[in-house]
Amino acid sequence: MGDAIVAAHVDPDVANEPPAWHALPGADVLRAFHVDPRVGLTSQEAAQRRAVFGPNAPAAAEREPRRWAFTRQYMEPMPLLLAAASIGCFVLGEPLTGFVVLAVSLVHAVLGVRSEGEPSDAGSALQRLFPASASVRRDGRTLRVPARELVPGDVLLVEAGEPVAADGRLLESFTLEVDESALTGERVPARKGVDLVIDTDASLAERTDMLYLGTRVTHGTGELVVTATGLATEAGRISELLAAPGEVAAAITSGPPWLMRRSLIFGGVALILMVALGLLRAEDADSIALAAVALTVGALPIGLPVVVAVIVARAAKLLERAGAVVRRAPALTALGSMSALNVGASGVLTHGRPAAVELVLPRRRYSTAGTIKHVAGDPELALEPVLTGLALSTGAVISDGELTGDPVEGALVALAEKGGVDVAVTRSRWPRVAEAPYDATHGLMATFHRMSDESGTTVVRCFARGTPDSLLGRAVTEQGPGPRPLRIDARARERYLTESAELADRGLQVVAFGHRDFADTGFEVPANALTIVDGLTLLALVGIADPPREGARAAVASAKAAGVRVRLVTGRPVPVAEALARSVAIEGRTITGTALAAISDRELAGELDRIGVLAGATPAQRVRLVAGLERAGHVVGVAGRGLDDAPAVRAADIGMATAGDRTDVSRAVAAVTLTGDVTTWMAAVIGGGRGAYDDLVRYTRLESGVLIGTILTFAGASVLAVAGGMPFLPIQVLYGGLTAQLAQGIALGWRGHDRVDATPRPPVPSAPGYSRIAPVAAVQAAVTLGVIALAEGNWGTPVARTMGLATFAFTTVALSFSARAERTPVRPLLLAAAVSIGAIVLGVEARLTQMVLETEGLRAGQWAICAGAAFPFLLAATRR
Repeated sequence: MGDAIVAAHVDPDVANEPPAWHALPGADVLRAFHVDPRVGLTSQEAAQRRAVFGPNAPAAAEREPRRWAFTRQYMEPMPLLLAAASIGCFVLGEPLTGFVVLAVSLVHAVLGVRSEGEPSDAGSALQRLFPASASVRRDGRTLRVPARELVPGDVLLVEAGEPVAADGRLLESFTLEVDESALTGERVPARKGVDLVIDTDASLAERTDMLYLGTRVTHGTGELVVTATGLATEAGRISELLAAPGEVAAAITSGPPWLMRRSLIFGGVALILMVALGLLRAEDADSIALAAVALTVGALPIGLPVVVAVIVARAAKLLERAGAVVRRAPALTALGSMSALNVGASGVLTHGRPAAVELVLPRRRYSTAGTIKHVAGDPELALEPVLTGLALSTGAVISDGELTGDPVEGALVALAEKGGVDVAVTRSRWPRVAEAPYDATHGLMATFHRMSDESGTTVVRCFARGTPDSLLGRAVTEQGPGPRPLRIDARARERYLTESAELADRGLQVVAFGHRDFADTGFEVPANALTIVDGLTLLALVGIADPPREGARAAVASAKAAGVRVRLVTGRPVPVAEALARSVAIEGRTITGTALAAISDRELAGELDRIGVLAGATPAQRVRLVAGLERAGHVVGVAGRGLDDAPAVRAADIGMATAGDRTDVSRAVAAVTLTGDVTTWMAAVIGGGRGAYDDLVRYTRLESGVLIGTILTFAGASVLAVAGGMPFLPIQVLYGGLTAQLAQGIALGWRGHDRVDATPRPPVPSAPGYSRIAPVAAVQAAVTLGVIALAEGNWGTPVARTMGLATFAFTTVALSFSARAERTPVRPLLLAAAVSIGAIVLGVEARLTQMVLETEGLRAGQWAICAGAAFPFLLAATRR
């Protein structure tokens, strides 16, 4: 590898351990890559480097074929045992039962695959970040080449509207602004220049002399030397994190592990007992095997996948109304256990678009949230000169709520319109006669308009916009309460700088405005128009931010009340992140991504409870925070939007992504897509998740008791030699499980409300104690065996099995009422009881079902015995 690097004319240290390119002068970077920016690489050098560094492409993420996902379901005990039972039925001459059991097995596998959701399509979304082509300088010529062929050392040319095709150090910048929101979450375009950033640990958002793949140029032009391609880029590292194989969540249709474990233990003991007793009694081998198959089917929660699917589907539908679309079912119940929620800024807590939130005039300050309100100072100044300047000096257009143009200019246009200015009419009345684009050297831009001044004289008015320092350096007066401006003295300058610093400390981008009039006669704008932009009258400072959503503070408070700790995790700088955290009442201290990287896992564990904000964080650092919280026992949710959020969204127990980011990578890997406002979805996902969790827990606990009752019934029949040791035939066990148990389980999950209490649920539901369910299961088995024994002595074995089936189903229906939560509607349970009882009556009395289930019609007195046996269970449930 070393020889190849040398052959490619790149310093070995550069290839093996790249330095902090942003902290190096452009000339040093060029020397490291042995490239002359006027000529670029030669075609031969580019080919040699491509052989060393590989294509400029993301990591390939492997998608599991759906057939393998289906096959994987048969690594779980229940579908495997059902498949084995179906084979046993075919061997024993019970083809109908075999087909039904096989169908149940297949349905379980299909529902298991569906519960996992569609496989992530992050690879396709990532591929869209890598543009098809790029402009480079090679062999002394400017060429358009496939972006895959870019290599470190290439001289890349970019202009407004183009995506950046690789990471690189800027060499030239002309009014360059770049949308880096995919990597930093910051919606305000970043201004870029060639001045180096001295801090080697600067966050990506602070590296103003670098461009990165996955971002887009919104204004100006630039020239850079490529420092990284493919997997070595910031976006490439993210693709590697997403391409790494993740754990496949256990299918929610399998239920909690203890349910199957208990079934296997109790069923296995009963099976051994049945076979041993059958052999001791010299019973027919086929009879023993058929009883074993029946017990196997009866010991499995065969209705579980369907009940879970119905409960999850209903809960998901309720969540969708609140703006949370569940794409993978396991995330739904995990929401019930969520105790930590890491949220991104842009598009989650904020609107994801800049807005003017503060307007500062001489000794006066206005809040621009909602309407423009005077909040302090002396009698108000006229706002029209300021608002007119905002309208004329910007080019963005807002139509039907949609912005066309620069987002910052859009915020200024919105402010002008909020102040009552008709922007379109104002621009048509006083069109631009000239303009000077923003220049980083001067720190400002300007537009020139022929219009009338306050006395009615025709003038050429220059509106200047830029950084506070730049405009203050060129301003001589400020707007006063009267028609004449006031001189700016040292105290006034200090006041403006203090105001600007205060706004910046609150995380706002500060834009200063001023104007100057030129005589119209013989006026011409020179080639370098910014050289005449001086002698300005300072009009205002505007604070721009991506403000929090109106309900974000209430949403964070509701999560806290529900026992969920919300943390802000963002790539934004510390002042911006802290300002947002304060505005939405996120508690805890701020730690930077650099500081997080410097501490050990043990130190992180000790700091977790104190951390409320992670600012300037890379994707890998966000994943580390998720892992630390999980090691501490938390069930972690992550809500994000940008490309930089995607690895943490994928790594979390519950990955959530909002709509609206152009990359779509986070949504591709998320288990929940958030389409609504944070005000609605945050409380909804917590309450909906806990509601679904509680519904499933109640059903599985009922099912656990019923399964033990079934197993005890088979064991008791074998020991007491009741009905030949086989109280139910395999097909009868299936019918009972797919009617009474299924219907009652669905009804238990038909909740009428969500549960937003202060207690996150445990990650794995606790199993009910044996002392609680064993006595009830034993009584259910004893009652059923008593009815079977009575019937067998009077009416024969077929009738006895039929009455046993009815009795067991009726007692199951009665037990379901005792499992109902206090506020669960009783009507669904009553309807389910009617369906369950009707299905049993149909199975016993209809000619066709008698032939299939091998049941016998019962007389009124026999039905009364079955119902009377279940009555004490119903009485106990109603008294509860």
